[in-house]
Amino acid sequence: MRISKETSDILVIKDGNLIVFILGFLFALFGFLRILNLAFATEPNKMPISLACFFLLLGVFVLIVNKTKSLTFDKASNKLTIKSKAFIKKSSEEYDINKIKEVQLRQFYYNNENINSPERLGNAQPSISYLIFLILDNDQEIQLNEGSGSVKLMGMRLPMEANIAKKIAAFLNIPIQEIIPPTIGQVLSTVQKNIESEVEKAREENKNL
Repeated sequence: MRISKETSDILVIKDGNLIVFILGFLFALFGFLRILNLAFATEPNKMPISLACFFLLLGVFVLIVNKTKSLTFDKASNKLTIKSKAFIKKSSEEYDINKIKEVQLRQFYYNNENINSPERLGNAQPSISYLIFLILDNDQEIQLNEGSGSVKLMGMRLPMEANIAKKIAAFLNIPIQEIIPPTIGQVLSTVQKNIESEVEKAREENKNL
């Protein structure tokens, strides 16, 4: 995500990967041209038709699944306009700005390594993904992005979307909340407390028998 325009009344945020779109287009174009060459060329060609079809289909698939999103916060019209554009589909949504009560930056852990590999077992480091949500006054949630990774600098993980979330909160003058998933230690501590509570309850019931 990136901020493409910022004034006192308008905040425009773009979310999309132009590089992925360009690569998809190039793959599709390359595959299409190779198929034409194989179909009309009089000389033998080293590239098999199956490989040319693979490039074409891969490029078309990337173009179809790749999606760009534009978020426009307009104080003058009191509207948030979300426009999504894919290769074969467009959509648009509108929300009242004064009904947005909070910005949430939610953190998720995921593992992008093969933890079943013997040499990596126990050494896999989880990555972090960040999602930005807007919470309306009726508790409806609006997800703004599809998730992003994090940048690791000097041993610290820096969320790339944190700045965007803070900009939105400051622009709308509403609170921002960062939601971090519990650690393994916290989960185990909660489970232990629940077990101890159930054991104590069972003891009290046995005393009353």
